[in-house]
Amino acid sequence: MTDLRLLSRIRVQARLRRAGNVIAWSTLSCLTGVVGSYHPPTAAQPADAEPLAVVQTLYAAFGENDMAGMLALVDPGVVWIFHGPENVIPYAGTHKGRAGVEQFFTVIAETVDVKAIGQRHVSAEGNVVSVVGWERAIHRETGGEYVANWVHVFTVQNGLITRFEEIADSGALIEAFTPADVDRGRAYYTTCAACHGLYGEGNAGMHAPSLTA
Repeated sequence: MTDLRLLSRIRVQARLRRAGNVIAWSTLSCLTGVVGSYHPPTAAQPADAEPLAVVQTLYAAFGENDMAGMLALVDPGVVWIFHGPENVIPYAGTHKGRAGVEQFFTVIAETVDVKAIGQRHVSAEGNVVSVVGWERAIHRETGGEYVANWVHVFTVQNGLITRFEEIADSGALIEAFTPADVDRGRAYYTTCAACHGLYGEGNAGMHAPSLTA
């Protein structure tokens, strides 16, 4: 365990020397080969926060498709959680240990093609690092596209990540992950037409603007 933590610290120092204090990518960008637009966070990064340095190095390892480097920063007993319905989002749920984390990212890469991703805010308080961001992606099977906001929350202890939680706009993902269905489309149309008119022309009495202008 001591050797692994030492290796983790060496990796942190080495990558920070190469990349500076730049948080390179978010979770999904790393293993899906994102080449789309990236928007950096707006918050200043505390220079003396070791947990933040660990998370920065994790994102950098993702950007390099370095699974081994990422797993070296994860505690053997890590709990890795993606909040969402497991019957629709295949990588949702609780994943434990390094094997669980590796499987999590493997399934993501098989499921979605991320086109753009960004981070709006980064903060570190004690051993907890929070990252607020967004992503635009396409489901590989259904072709459904979504834009979703998310929050990543890392807990770091002794230079290793012991817990991760991702809270995302699962409604946007579910819509993209669900195959097209005539009845579902008809229900959406009926709901929209009730306010905006049969042809989307708008309804001043409902304060519903035109959808065709």
